[in-house]
Amino acid sequence: MNIQEYGDREKKLVRLIGTSKLWDFNQFVLDLVEIHEVEKTQEIVSELGRHAVDTAKLHEETIAK
Repeated sequence: MNIQEYGDREKKLVRLIGTSKLWDFNQFVLDLVEIHEVEKTQEIVSELGRHAVDTAKLHEETIAK
């Protein structure tokens, strides 16, 4: 990924979730990198993504009942 693609994605995320939430997330990821290195951080963030999707699906199912 080049810096332009990164910047475009960052702008899109800021529009979706706001600057402060994206800043907090970026700080969280950087903290993980310092503790676990990049490869392990990729695994952790991927698992968090799957967890978020599962949480959203369960939430939707609960509301639908």
